Amino acid sequence: VLFLSLLFSSLWGQEAGTSPACFRDVAFAPILRMVEKNNLQLKSAHHTGMSALSDMKSENTLGSTSVEYSPFYSGGISGLASSELIVSQEVDFPTLYAARNKGMRSAGNVIGLEYSMLRRDILIEAWQLCIDLWAAERREEILKRRLGMADSLVDAVSRRMERGEATKLDENRVRLGKMTLMTECGQNAVERDRLRHSLQALNGGIPVDSVWRTVADVAVLPACPVPEGLGGVSLENLVAEANLTKARQDVKISRQGWLPTLTVGYRRNTDGNEAFHGFIVGASFPLFSASGRMKSARHRQAAAEWQLLEAEASRKARLKSILDEALGLDRMLQAYNDSLMSQTLSLLESSVLHGEMPLSEYLSESELIFVKMQEKLDLEVRLQKVYSTLVGCYM
Repeated sequence: VLFLSLLFSSLWGQEAGTSPACFRDVAFAPILRMVEKNNLQLKSAHHTGMSALSDMKSENTLGSTSVEYSPFYSGGISGLASSELIVSQEVDFPTLYAARNKGMRSAGNVIGLEYSMLRRDILIEAWQLCIDLWAAERREEILKRRLGMADSLVDAVSRRMERGEATKLDENRVRLGKMTLMTECGQNAVERDRLRHSLQALNGGIPVDSVWRTVADVAVLPACPVPEGLGGVSLENLVAEANLTKARQDVKISRQGWLPTLTVGYRRNTDGNEAFHGFIVGASFPLFSASGRMKSARHRQAAAEWQLLEAEASRKARLKSILDEALGLDRMLQAYNDSLMSQTLSLLESSVLHGEMPLSEYLSESELIFVKMQEKLDLEVRLQKVYSTLVGCYM
């Protein structure tokens, strides 16, 4: 058990509840630490890995121990005429144990890396849910501002109607706009609740509201420079390399498949009052199955070699695609001017409330600005998700 625990810890690389280094400094790191600690899929994978390692160790032990006792009776003789006792133990050829032990370590390395991939994918999913939830709350702030302005417009149009400066059509257009905004607010609230429940599910069903409020109040999505050192190797590459190492070790094990299984033991025979005993030494040879196992192991090695080449080609193509997208999104974001949009919106609101601008012109001009603000928010969210993929997938 101690050996398995040490092996498992070394393969997994980190203690439970400690996020990978690439996730420690992100805006939502406290949430990610909670998810890693409480995620049920990770807990299940941890114990599944331990079970697989235990199975591999139990298979690399001595074979069956056999005890046989045969009493014989004969007419005219009271009691036993003779008896036979055989105690034997099957033992694989000694070199096989060392080879299998190396194979077990190779297989354990594959299991550990696959667990790391699962942990990475879950943390990236949680990170991106946090980004979406943050964006939903920013969207709510924009909608609340628009609703507040819609209320001011309703009051202003009502006063103008009393003075004969506005028509019923103007009032209806403002109220219809407010109705649309209230619908959007409701839809955004539903989406915000869905994201929160999804995040809670990743956290093992434990609510994250208290920690989220602490994080979200100070969270500001940072700029996304292209991380240095990316493009070295991905976890997919490491898994492919580990599978190839395991396949090569399997070939070495299969080459020893012709070695005999040894049988050692003790035998005792009695005949009346006389007893005879001695040792048993035997060997069984896998004459017909060894070559088949060798061919199978070689095919697995060839498949693993092709998988490694495919993983490397996919890594390069994916990295270039993600980097190009990140740079393109960053260039698009630079075209937006937050202060200009905010200042223009304030001027439009002041002009329409003071009667200096027709209502129809305000509605069309302000809608364009709000659309641009939403576009910018969507681009920021997309860039952050691309950044999370870059940071999470490459070491």
